[in-house]
Formats: sequence, structure tokens, C-alpha cells
Amino acid sequence: MKPWLDAAGEVAVVTVAYGGVTVLLHHLASKSQGKEVPRTGGRIEVKALATGCILALALRPLVGSLRLGSLGVTASVWMFLLLLTFLLNMIEITVFTEGRSPVRLRDVIGAVLVSGVTASAVGAVTTTAAPGALMKNLAEWFNAFGWKEGVGRVLGAAVAYMVAYIVIGSATWPLVRSYYSNPSTGLRLRVPSGGVIIPLQTGRGLFVTLAVLPLAASTAAHGWDWGLRFWLALSASGAVVPLVLAREWPLRLRLIHGVEITVFFMVLTPALWWMLAARS
Repeated sequence: MKPWLDAAGEVAVVTVAYGGVTVLLHHLASKSQGKEVPRTGGRIEVKALATGCILALALRPLVGSLRLGSLGVTASVWMFLLLLTFLLNMIEITVFTEGRSPVRLRDVIGAVLVSGVTASAVGAVTTTAAPGALMKNLAEWFNAFGWKEGVGRVLGAAVAYMVAYIVIGSATWPLVRSYYSNPSTGLRLRVPSGGVIIPLQTGRGLFVTLAVLPLAASTAAHGWDWGLRFWLALSASGAVVPLVLAREWPLRLRLIHGVEITVFFMVLTPALWWMLAARS
């Protein structure tokens, strides 16, 4: 079979896996809330399949560079998606929402299921650079730097996330201020104080670092190749997918934050490379 046809098949499987479970959970949630699922339009189906395709295309270059077997790919991609695409955003939504958080237990359970099914599909269909064991790769990563320096690098990456977030977020703030300061929008958005923002974003940075580390310890990519593969995966998983599915937000707000987070990861990726790229 031609390589491009193999690649198209891999993308299709991951797209259907992500899109299918996303649509299923959406319908189950609607029924449990007593809401009738519209019979026309099919917008959630289109969005779920579109985001699944984007995710599959963005993850494929990174996953293809990994020195992991199917089980290791599944575990590392599951952690990456669960932390970066879902829990990272749920934490920020909770803190940046005025009053009761819109995040429910069913949302967390759904995140575990969607990321698990998607990661399993990725692990089942993707051909990696070479077989390997995830825990062995992580142990080699820490041994290369030493445990003390390794932990320092993990914490340093978390701090780099916080600094980049504040700088780029401050530059974007004038464009989104009205959505956070005007109650008439009905979005219930607010900006917490600096005393909350700094530890919050450092903690979220630690989430991102833990999501990236298994992949960074297992990739065979180096230099610019490393940066491009990780930037694509980070931007799609952390910006495009969550914002496409943020149905309550107006399109303009989603576009601004989408550009903001994509640029943010463009700035952050070199810092992650410097901190987390395994020594050859």
C-alpha cells in the first residue's frame, strides 16, 4: 500500500475515534439534561469530526518520531491529550468563571474517555520510529541530566509557561477586555488577581510539562524538527480543538484566543526544547 494511503487511513481512524466518542458523549449529556438533540444541522458531528481530523494530522508527525511500542504511544498520547486538551482548560475555565464553575464531574469523566479512546486509536494505527519502552525512556532522560537537574528542568519549564502566559496574555488583553468586564455578554468571565494568576499558571505549566515530558523523552527528533513537531501537536491540542468546541463563546473571542494561544506555543516551544529535549 502506498505511504500516503497508509497515512490517510491512520488519520481517518483517529478522526472517527475522536469524533465518534465526542458525539456520543454530547448526545448522552443532552439527554441526561432533558434537552432534545436537534435532528437537523449536525453541527456537533461536523465539529467533532473536523477537530478529530485536525488532531490526527497534528499528532501524526510527533507520534511517528517516537521510540515507543503501541502501548507506550497510547499511554503517552493519553496523558498528553487528557492534561493539555481537557484538564488544563477545565482548570482555567473554573478560575476564570464568575460564580459556579460550568465544569461538572461528567465533563471530567468524558475527558478521560475521549482522550483514552483517541490515544488507543493513535497507538493502534501509527508506525513509530522504533520500538521502545516508555518507562525506560523516562529513566534514561533523568539519568542523562541527573535527578536533581531533571526535576529542576521540569520546574523551570513550568515557570517558563507562566512567564510566557503573562507576557502574551497582557499583549492580547486589550482585544478581549470587553468580554471579561461586561456582564451583558452573559459569558460570566472574570480575571482573577495577580496573586492567583501566578501560582495558577505555574501549576498549569507543570501540567503542560508533564504532558510533554514522556514524548520529549521518547522522540528521535532534534533541533528545528523537534520544535516543529511539538509546536503542531501543542497548538492543535491546546488551542484549536478546545476553542472550536467552546460553543458558548462568540466566534471573535475564540479566534482571538486561538491566535493568542498558537503564538504562545510558538514562543513556549523553544523553551520546552531547551529544558526537556533529551541529550543525544
